[in-house]
Amino acid sequence: MPSPPVILILRRRAPARAPSIAPVSSPTVALLVLLRRRLGPTAPPAPTPTIRAALVAALMADPTVASLVEARVMPGIITEKTLKPAVAVHLLNDSPGRNLSGPDGTSTARVQFTSVSKLLTDDEAVAEAVRNLADGLLNANLGGLPILFAILDPEADDYTDVGDGTGRAVIRTTMTYLIRYRKPKPVRA
Repeated sequence: MPSPPVILILRRRAPARAPSIAPVSSPTVALLVLLRRRLGPTAPPAPTPTIRAALVAALMADPTVASLVEARVMPGIITEKTLKPAVAVHLLNDSPGRNLSGPDGTSTARVQFTSVSKLLTDDEAVAEAVRNLADGLLNANLGGLPILFAILDPEADDYTDVGDGTGRAVIRTTMTYLIRYRKPKPVRA
């Protein structure tokens, strides 16, 4: 009786794997370690913008505000030499949210928008454009900064005499908003 043919199966030897540096404590951590080994080093996440920077960028990107004040959106104050009309974004305070276990990943900022103009009609138009933008910040995303809500607190009109003896005035509308937004929780050591 003839013998059956012999089939040789050659297997490649698996490459040696580096031992794990630290024991993994959960399936989620094990999966993350595996992904990190497969994908290699990852880029750090993009930094989250500050609330002031996000608001200044949103005002400059808004077509109505941009058509009225062009690039004159200032973080902080408007100097006397700045051409009018202009808008300033001033961060009055920023209070991080907390719960019993520490920071909750939210913050409430009190932000003051000030529109300044030489003419009342210009000032009213700029203030209305800023108000429309800020009132629309319900569950919005400003350049990576999630805004939960924005509430107009007080609004006031004022004027300042230029002081050159001509009787000209600079008209100013100040709008203060409470803005609640999410921000990354601080990393505990």
